[in-house]
Formats: sequence, structure tokens, C-alpha cells
Amino acid sequence: MSDFRVDDESGDRKYFTMVPNYILNHSSAIDQALYLQIKKHAGEHGTCFASGRTLRKKLGIGRHAFDKSLKYLLEHEWFTIKAGKW
Repeated sequence: MSDFRVDDESGDRKYFTMVPNYILNHSSAIDQALYLQIKKHAGEHGTCFASGRTLRKKLGIGRHAFDKSLKYLLEHEWFTIKAGKW
């Protein structure tokens, strides 16, 4: 299991998950689903500790699809990995 920490400093996470329309308009269904799961797991404190394995299982996707989607989300700077790796 990989250790990682994602910080979400958007301030939009108290009791629900907000998704900017830009993400919905400019990403695939897998990218959107991964983004939502990361945001959901980040919770009110903005740090996601779910493993890549947990996220892949939740989404029903393989490592290749996960890695491709994660790369896309990181390239667009919709969140950052602060420590470790997936």
C-alpha cells in the first residue's frame, strides 16, 4: 500500500462535495469519478489518505486507468500530492 497525502485548500468541503463545472466540462467520466472520490475522502480537513488501491476498487478500474486519470488531474492542478505517492 502506498502512502500519500493530498491537500485540498479550496474551502468547499464542509458536509458535501462541490465539483466545479470546469472539471465536468473538461474531463472524462473516470477523471470526474476519481476527482469526486478524492474530494470525498479528503473531507472537511482537505487531506485524502485513501490508498490508490482503495480508490481503484471503489471505481472498479485498473491501475492503468487510475494512473492515467491521476496524471490528468495532477497536470491540471485540480489538487496536489503533498507527500508520498499513489
